[in-house]
Order: sequence, then structure tokens, then C-alpha cells
Amino acid sequence: MEEINLYDLVRYYLKHWRVIAICTAAGLLLGVIYTFFLQTPQYKSNATLLIVNTNQSAGSQDTTLNDYIELFKSRRVLEPVIQEQKLAVSYNQFVGSVGTTNDKGTQVIKVSITNPDARKSQASANSAVRSFKKQVQALYKKDNVQVVDSASLPIQPYNVHRSTQFALATMAGFILAVIGLFFAFDFKESKLGGKALRGTEPAMATLSLDSTRMISAVEMQAQQAAALQAKQAALLTVQQEREAAETAAREAKERRKAAKKKRQVAKVKAKAEKKAQKAEIKAEKRAAKLADKKDRAAARRAAKAISQQDRQEKKVAKRKAKTKSPRRALGLSQRLAVIARNVSKKLSEDWEETPPEAAMSFSSAEPLAQPESIIDTPAVPSHVPVPKVPVRKVAPPATTQSATVEPPASESVTTAPTEAAPVTSTSSPAKEEPVAKKKS
Repeated sequence: MEEINLYDLVRYYLKHWRVIAICTAAGLLLGVIYTFFLQTPQYKSNATLLIVNTNQSAGSQDTTLNDYIELFKSRRVLEPVIQEQKLAVSYNQFVGSVGTTNDKGTQVIKVSITNPDARKSQASANSAVRSFKKQVQALYKKDNVQVVDSASLPIQPYNVHRSTQFALATMAGFILAVIGLFFAFDFKESKLGGKALRGTEPAMATLSLDSTRMISAVEMQAQQAAALQAKQAALLTVQQEREAAETAAREAKERRKAAKKKRQVAKVKAKAEKKAQKAEIKAEKRAAKLADKKDRAAARRAAKAISQQDRQEKKVAKRKAKTKSPRRALGLSQRLAVIARNVSKKLSEDWEETPPEAAMSFSSAEPLAQPESIIDTPAVPSHVPVPKVPVRKVAPPATTQSATVEPPASESVTTAPTEAAPVTSTSSPAKEEPVAKKKS
């Protein structure tokens, strides 16, 4: 038998750990299937009986108890129970479900009956106790069996232990996987060793033939040592090749892990770049919103300033209008007073230059109107004094002449909002009468 390297065996187990895990899980699964679907739960109902014997020795009591135990399992006791409970089983099958025990040194008999139905188990136990008491009375002619504990109603099946069964099934799967891998490892090692030995067999055959003919026993031992060395070298090369293959597989696995890490890092970087881009876009949008808000605020402030300036200008204009209106009225009254003064002066000058003959023409005519009535002056404010025009009274001349007084054109002055009308003094009757006198 060849030696087995424990280190190589452990490495072989670690390499094929998936096989062990699968076998263990399969064992657990089989345990679950058996527990829930294949195993039939059995309920055991227990009763306790006491045998009362007052006039017997210890040896006779033991024999009596053994007789009672065997009597309890007899056909005479159990067949009435099968008929009463209408059980679809034979006597041999029912006896297998009946149990009786007795503790040494006591007269107590413990009876138990199992059945897939808990209530039937209890009813069968009570029926068996009644049948046993009846048969004891019939056989022994005495009533010395007392019921200490009547049959109980079982709650849980006595043959189902889920945790224990699951653990056993898991351990069975694990052990089967370990044993199977061990045989596989041994077969593999023996196969590799056979190959190495088959490679050295021709050389060993030729050497053995030559050794029997030509060489001595020492040379034969040397050849055997060389053959062993060749075998060891072959095994060593196979082991090295296997280790090289394992290292290559390990390196390939590490390269795959590195490539996977690179892909993950690239994904993380891409996500970070996307987040940064989204953050930049959000920042630009916020800046644009802030700029629009600032522009609108500036426009509102400018419009408000313009409206305030317009209101101030309107207020100033109103103030100016209020302050200018009395001055304009005062200037108008002064102008009217000057016009009236000039007109009166002109009339007085024209009156002085009129000859006596022309003055006599006023005797028959109506008297000249006063300058105040001739001048059609506009309304003058009450606070402005109006100068009185002096009137010169002259006696009417002997001869009547027409007198027409016309103010010069330069005296007409136009002011807003009223105009000073030119002053004219005409007397139509005074003109017509002198003409009529001359014709006559």
C-alpha cells in the first residue's frame, strides 16, 4: 500500500469544497423530506398499573409480575381491544405496538400502546387495561389490579425529533462527501504512480535480464535504486506539473478579480462624473435664476426710481404753478393800469390840440362819454388799484365840427389770457349833425 500525503489530501479537499457543500446540503434536504413527507408519526399513550399482593413472598411476587406482563400481551387480552376499537391490524402487528415494563423491586407495571392517531392510542390503552383486569379476575379469581394512571393523550409523536434528524442527515452527507473524495484522491494518485512505473518497466526488464546474465548482485541493487529514483523523479515532475497548473489557475483567478475590480472602479468613476456634471448643471441653473432675479430686481428699482422722479417733477410743477398764478394776475392788472394811463394821456393831448371851432360842434351833440366808459378794460382783480383818468371840461364852440379820436396802433397790447381792446371814441350824432348844417 502506498503512502498518502496528508497535506496533498487536505489541499484536495479544499479544492473540492463545493462538492462537500453540495453533499452536505443534499443530506440536509433528504432529512427534511424524510421527516415531513416519508416518516409516519407515532403517538404513544402510557398507563400505570399496580399489582396488590399482600400474602406473597418476594420471589413469588416477581413471578406473578412476570406472569402479568406476559398476560397483558396475550391474545386473550388484545384481540378484544382490536375488535372494540375496530383497528385494521392483525394481532401480530398490534403486539408490536404494545409495550410493558416493570421497575425492579416494585409492583408497578407501565403499559404503553402506539398508534398513528393520538386519540386511538389513548382509547386502545384504556381498552387494554379494562380487558387485562377482566382476564385477571377470570383467571386468578381476584381483583388485585389497580389503575394508578389512566392512559394519557399524547400531544407530540414520540418517534419524530426534527433537530436530531436534520443534524444526522447533514453529518451523513458530509461524511459521504469526505469518503468519496478520499477514494477519488487515492485513485488519482495510484493512476499517476502507475503511469510513472509503466514508463520505467521496459528499462527495468532489460536490466533484469542483463543482470541475471552479466552483472552482480551489487549492480542489481544499484539498478533498483536508480529505478526508485526514476519513479520518485516522475512523481516529483507530476507533482510539479500539478502545482504549476494550480498556480496558473490561481493567477488566472487573480487576474479575473483584478479585471473585475477595475471595472468596478471605472463604474464608480463614471457615476462620480455623472454626479459632478449634474451638480454643475444645477449650479448653472441656480446662477441663471439668481441673475434673472437680480435683473428683475434692478429693473423694478429703476422703474420705481423713475416713477418717484416723475412724481417729484409733477409736485415741483404744481408748486411752480401755484406760485406763478398770483404774479401773472398782478402783472396783468399792472399792464391794464398802464394801458389805461396811456389812453387817458393820449385823449388829454388830443383834446388840448382840438381847435375852438371843432369844440363848438359838441354843443348840439351829446356830451362826450367819460374815458372810463370809453375804455373797455377787462376785469381787474380787486386788490389792484385802477387809476382814474382825468377829464377836462371845455365849453362847446360856436361851430359844430366832427371830432374823432383814434388811439394809435402802438397802444394795443395783447396779453394772455385777456386782451386790451383799442380805445376808440366815436359819436355818430356828433358827426351827422355838422354835415347836415353845412348842406343847408
